[in-house]
Amino acid sequence: MVHLEIPVKEFQERLKSVRTAMQERGLDALLIVSPPYSLGTLCGNIRYLTGWSDKNRPSLFVVPLDNEPTSIVGYTSRIAAKNSQKLGDVKVCECGNYGEEAKKELNPLRRESCIGVIGFEEVPAVYFESIKKAFGGCVFKNVLDILESLRSVKSETEISLMKEAARLSDLMLESLLNVGKEDALGFKVRAEMMYSAHNEGAELTEVLLSFGKSPCIPYGTTPAETWNRLKMGDQIIASAYSVWQGYWNQTVRMGVVGRATLEQRKSYEIALEAQNEAIHAAKPDVPASIVADAANRVLNHYGLEAVIRLGHGIGMDYSEFPLTYAFPQPIPRTEPDTSILLRKGMTIEIHPSFMDPKHKGPSGILGDVFVITSSGSEPLGRFPRNMFTT
Repeated sequence: MVHLEIPVKEFQERLKSVRTAMQERGLDALLIVSPPYSLGTLCGNIRYLTGWSDKNRPSLFVVPLDNEPTSIVGYTSRIAAKNSQKLGDVKVCECGNYGEEAKKELNPLRRESCIGVIGFEEVPAVYFESIKKAFGGCVFKNVLDILESLRSVKSETEISLMKEAARLSDLMLESLLNVGKEDALGFKVRAEMMYSAHNEGAELTEVLLSFGKSPCIPYGTTPAETWNRLKMGDQIIASAYSVWQGYWNQTVRMGVVGRATLEQRKSYEIALEAQNEAIHAAKPDVPASIVADAANRVLNHYGLEAVIRLGHGIGMDYSEFPLTYAFPQPIPRTEPDTSILLRKGMTIEIHPSFMDPKHKGPSGILGDVFVITSSGSEPLGRFPRNMFTT
């Protein structure tokens, strides 16, 4: 278990970089909102700048050009924010009054001022309505790309924290090997996997588990499915998510209860070949989209298609941008952003996947987080990429 903290100096440097970008864009202030901290939300922007994120309700971070920044939170979150925040002041207000409280922090501000906004599309409309009402006459600009660019390249400390998150996912998969036996209940397997990481200090975990003759991707976790028991010969697909001090990991593996059939082994070999080609393509200063292209070529060679995006950025959010723009979802099919280049220090999830079009044969997926190095990429986790058996 590794306990590291982002130094206060690093938070100060992040704020300095944000303010430099604000000046370059002609912004008089910046308002950042984050939804409650959970899987599937883009909640990392405020934590990136303050070291804290709200698990209860949306929070607002007010960044003037010169004065101290301020977090505006709900009453129930005030103590946690004050104890955890590394940078800036904390103020309390009720839902719907965020605009008036933000206006106090930015007073005086001209009516024609230009205010940058980030994250309001992730929260209920009432929050932005309160901002528009309080700052009538001001111009608002969505400047999400400012934080996207800063967050996409990780510091050495961030990489260390992500390695610890990967270790927790490894523990979850090791637990699967121990408990995922014939006749085991799906929900109990998930519970044991999640416990193994929480017992080591994980902030948040999730296990998406699917098993059977042709497991579903995305994975089955409905109550009816998790009450099923594992059967001899079932293929297992498990995606282990873990968060360590704000940083995400996802490791995906496939295996079999008992002895694998030739068809099951073939599906694993195709997934491994596709991931290996993607890993080989992941290098600095090349378009990120070629990583997906490399995996797709393998799948297409076997007459298969990906069923979910072939990868995405990852860090303080499970899916981080701008890197994820290079990996569009296959349905509905859209074109990738080929202008996004991989850079040293970027972290990327690579998980090529496919299913039997007739839903009769085995599925295939492998997933790991990699950091881009000066010459290629390195995995953050250590769990073997073999096809496991239980």
